[in-house]
Amino acid sequence: MTGRGFDAVHFPFYYPPLIPRCPVTVTLHDTLVLEHPARFPRAWGSLMRCLIVRGARRAAG
Repeated sequence: MTGRGFDAVHFPFYYPPLIPRCPVTVTLHDTLVLEHPARFPRAWGSLMRCLIVRGARRAAG
């Protein structure tokens, strides 16, 4: 994202770029892994929790 006149960029997944050059929005499609972590394999649940939390924080900016 170069920020070429964009007001914001939407990412339809949990994880926006590490260093966005303009504001970002993130769609969190499924947060079930946050509510019911025991229903997911440990590695997958850990990865998704990390992506969801970091993506939301980065978008909140």
